[in-house]
Amino acid sequence: MKYLEEIQRKKEARREEVEKRERMELMKRRREFGVKRAMNLRRIRLGTFKLFNGVLRYYDDVRAEDKGWIQYEDASGVPYYYDVVSKTTQYRRPEGQEIVHHSVLERTEYDAAHGEGAYDAMIADHKWKDQCNRDGGYYDEFGDWVQLHGYYDENYEFVDLDKGYFDENGEWVAYTSDNTLDFMV
Repeated sequence: MKYLEEIQRKKEARREEVEKRERMELMKRRREFGVKRAMNLRRIRLGTFKLFNGVLRYYDDVRAEDKGWIQYEDASGVPYYYDVVSKTTQYRRPEGQEIVHHSVLERTEYDAAHGEGAYDAMIADHKWKDQCNRDGGYYDEFGDWVQLHGYYDENYEFVDLDKGYFDENGEWVAYTSDNTLDFMV
């Protein structure tokens, strides 16, 4: 019985040795692949295709700087990252890459289109209108309470309920301007 156990132990030791070598080989190949992948990604991110003398070629290191990744959040609030170069998304944070939050880009684009500080003014205006909806009014510059007879809709436009109402079909019906009740007949 000891003899058979000894043979079985030797078989298991050989199998474990083979499995260990295979694991080590796999880890080595994965490391080599990771290095090659990083080199190729760097080449792709810093190079571009250009047409020169009628020939379309790929040129390395022609971009002045690496285009970064853009961070967004999904519906659950989990961040994911968009690669501007490859136009792909991933949930894993990119290692060694510049990451810019999407709100920074939105702010920059909005300010470029509407003037410096316009994005901050727009956000402040939206917050004020949200608070007016929540409180039903606001305090004016003299400290007097101003009651709103309406609300700000999802586009932050004021719906004045003193000038009309929504019927049962959701259509806006304006009050008459002559202040009579003839419209009810």
